[in-house]
Amino acid sequence: MTTTATPTTLTRDGAGRRLEIRGGAVTIRAASPALTLTDHELPAGFGGPPLHVHAFDEVFFVLAGRLKMRLGDEVLELDQGASVVVPGDVPHTFAAEEAVRFLCVMTPGGFERYFEALAQGDEERAQFAAAAMGYRPS
Repeated sequence: MTTTATPTTLTRDGAGRRLEIRGGAVTIRAASPALTLTDHELPAGFGGPPLHVHAFDEVFFVLAGRLKMRLGDEVLELDQGASVVVPGDVPHTFAAEEAVRFLCVMTPGGFERYFEALAQGDEERAQFAAAAMGYRPS
């Protein structure tokens, strides 16, 4: 029997690629073809992305503050310690009325390229990266 070693990533507190994006920050904590883990810090009044769908699923976990989410017709308020699984084919968005910090696991991985392009101010590359992951407003 042949086995293939899978790379393991150990991230210590504060580690990762911190990207300043549109008044907030996204830290890429881990990225692989299988999943991406991001740490988001959003300021109070963050309006969020448009209602959208994409070709990957997400898990949101609130570390501090409150995250307002819309999943289809349902509106949720996630307080510290709350989590929600969001299938990519369900129209969704999120916003922050108060400052919030949350983790997001995306599977499969790859959407970190979108955040990297945004942080570099490259809107064309960001749109290409989003399209490659099936992102589209709904």
